[in-house]
Amino acid sequence: MADPQIDRDKLRAALRRLRPEDLFHMLHQAIDLLPQGELLALAKPHLSLSTLLVDDLPKGDVHAEVKAFEQRSLAGEYYESFEVNWKNSSAQSRGTTAWIAEYGRLLKRCVAQEKHGDPAAVRESFDTLFRLVDHIDATFDEVLFFADDGGSWQFGEDWSEILPPWFRVLSATAAPDEYAERVLGVLKARCDFGREKLLVVAQATATPEQAQALGALEKAQSGPR
Repeated sequence: MADPQIDRDKLRAALRRLRPEDLFHMLHQAIDLLPQGELLALAKPHLSLSTLLVDDLPKGDVHAEVKAFEQRSLAGEYYESFEVNWKNSSAQSRGTTAWIAEYGRLLKRCVAQEKHGDPAAVRESFDTLFRLVDHIDATFDEVLFFADDGGSWQFGEDWSEILPPWFRVLSATAAPDEYAERVLGVLKARCDFGREKLLVVAQATATPEQAQALGALEKAQSGPR
């Protein structure tokens, strides 16, 4: 069956109704979808190509990319503020929009890398991103600027796709008690909605010893029923 065809005029009309941050996310994703020739044609009228051309420097793996992203984030490279008023209280700065897009891209890379990467390195990449979001939540307006209605709830993660691969690399590298503590900690902090379904997946992914520890800790934290 042939793929559905997009009407370009309808797409252009739909784009006019999108928020600036949504347009940014679409363009950010298009960078990975376009072949080099079309990417060149897209960039040439708007950007200086001399700063964008491929160099001879080796490209880092996912873990190196994530660590570099963490360093840029903590150094404040994505922090960009604006004066907040009643008209723009739900707006995002360009820096915050760029950070969310890059964070989402790196999470997807971690998910893909789980199938063929070293479990310890993939786990550390996931955990680095999780810690970075925890840091953003704990130190509001230090890494990213949020207007009145902003926060990490805007990051838009699909935990049903992200956490199962993380469970697998965690299971391959963690002792039973550590597995239980990390699973419940991340579920509580990041995705309380849909928690029960993901907890079932974590139980199925675990070794028998990890599953036992997870069940015992879940029971202890839940209290008597």
